[in-house]
Amino acid sequence: MPSRMMCDPGHGGVGLQTLRDWIPRFNAKGSAGLVDTKAPGQLFKLDGQQRQQFLQLVGEGPAAAIHGVVRWCLINLAQRLFEEHGLSTAKQTLNREMRTLRLRKVSARPQHHVQDPEPAEVFRETSPLVWQKLPGQGRQTPR
Repeated sequence: MPSRMMCDPGHGGVGLQTLRDWIPRFNAKGSAGLVDTKAPGQLFKLDGQQRQQFLQLVGEGPAAAIHGVVRWCLINLAQRLFEEHGLSTAKQTLNREMRTLRLRKVSARPQHHVQDPEPAEVFRETSPLVWQKLPGQGRQTPR
């Protein structure tokens, strides 16, 4: 009867079903299998060939006359996936998948409409490099 006491639902705050769930995890991975991990979430629904077509579509970029846009936004790509493959996906899921494929969102650096680029370049060339320290000027540690 001592083994039955250890499986008692009120003993140690662990229920019998929880203990039964732990046993295969412990047998498979040892004590590391008992640590809760983040759920993987829903997988992307494109197969290999569809994924290659998607990468090619993103890599070539949109044609304004055909696609009606001058650059791809997530919502436009989600619409293309629905039109071509009948796949309805959220923008967040599509963004996560694009990051998995090592694709990043590129945005232009903002520039004021009246900014003259020539003085800015002269300033960059002639400004002193204040942030570089001379050797031996590091922080002194007290002894």
